[in-house]
Amino acid sequence: MARLVLIIIVALIANSASAAVSVGDLYAACSSQRVSEQEFCIGYIIGVVESLDQSPSILYSTFCLPRVEGDRITYGQVRDVVVGDLAMWVQRKMAPLPAVQVVTDTLHHNWPCRE
Repeated sequence: MARLVLIIIVALIANSASAAVSVGDLYAACSSQRVSEQEFCIGYIIGVVESLDQSPSILYSTFCLPRVEGDRITYGQVRDVVVGDLAMWVQRKMAPLPAVQVVTDTLHHNWPCRE
């Protein structure tokens, strides 16, 4: 658990640096066979999910992750959906976009809150 927290912190610090993580950067990390890249990928996505989950007024991105048998879906499942969207944006030659924008849009469009 401590390692996961460290990964999230590193991802958030990296995102706040002058060079933001792009769609292409995140997709490359998520598609890599290297463990460190895979850890960055899931850490970045979890960081976005947790940040938005704690502050739903940020941007427009209210989202509600569904429950599966009483538990919220896993971060691995969220990662799979996000990576699918990242691939689509890379194919459309939109790799320079900020990754946080695509992750946020993916969460909002795939898991909108039901009123």
